Amino acid sequence: MTTDQCIQLGIAIISKMMDQWIQLGIAVILAVTLSLILRQVRMQGRLLKDQLQYNQFQMYAKVNEPVSDERIEELKLYPQDYMDVKLYEEHYKDNNKDNNKAIHKYLYMSDLYEYLAFSYAMPPAEIPSIESLKKWTSDLCEEREFREVHKYYWKYYPTFAEVVKKLLKEKGLGQDQSRAKVQGNTEAKSTG
Repeated sequence: MTTDQCIQLGIAIISKMMDQWIQLGIAVILAVTLSLILRQVRMQGRLLKDQLQYNQFQMYAKVNEPVSDERIEELKLYPQDYMDVKLYEEHYKDNNKDNNKAIHKYLYMSDLYEYLAFSYAMPPAEIPSIESLKKWTSDLCEEREFREVHKYYWKYYPTFAEVVKKLLKEKGLGQDQSRAKVQGNTEAKSTG
């Protein structure tokens, strides 16, 4: 074997070893990158869970805030953003003290509806007491304004809307009957 052949053989062996080391290095880099990505995904999952919990507490705090005069005026300016315009014209439009109270209650019920919808959307393990939420929702179904909010908001919260629909059916207060039933009870009280 000549010196040139020995040098070429040495270069070939070193080149092959370098290729193996480079491939091994690439594999290590890929493994480290994959582990970092998995760690990041887990961390983002925890952050999302914490953010959902924070949002739930924020919404609960919002529910306990009084309805402002500005929100009442906003509803009067843009009723279509809160309810069916026909419902507004028939039951909330007059600018008297009783209608302001009714609007106030409607807005409060819309806050409760959104809070409960958000709570129901959380994973079951994250809800402190699903039974207390069901009881609260069931009690609110008795309120005319809550049913009216449901009629308008159901399309934005379909999961919660199914819960409310089921509770209304159990109570004999189907969506279409809620206003008529309340009006019938009011008429019976006023004539009796």
